[in-house]
Amino acid sequence: MRLRLYPPVVSIIRTVEKEVTLGRLIVPANVELHVPNLVFHHDPQLWGEDVHLFKPERFSEGVAKATNHNMVVYLPFGMGPRNCVGSGAALR
Repeated sequence: MRLRLYPPVVSIIRTVEKEVTLGRLIVPANVELHVPNLVFHHDPQLWGEDVHLFKPERFSEGVAKATNHNMVVYLPFGMGPRNCVGSGAALR
């Protein structure tokens, strides 16, 4: 899916509502958190050394199989209630 290489959403921005601890990192409330899904989509550790190649067969058994059941690394349309309104139509 070319959506992995050229996603319409390259970064997801959310505001942290309350302080949260992520490992050893404390993220205070009211901080904007940027999730760089474009970086995930181009990471050879996640997709292999041929990460920059368009290979639709990666997804022949579904997104879960392509992402080794780590589906959070494939976010071409964003996520949550504010994701891209065209995602359903694009994936048909």
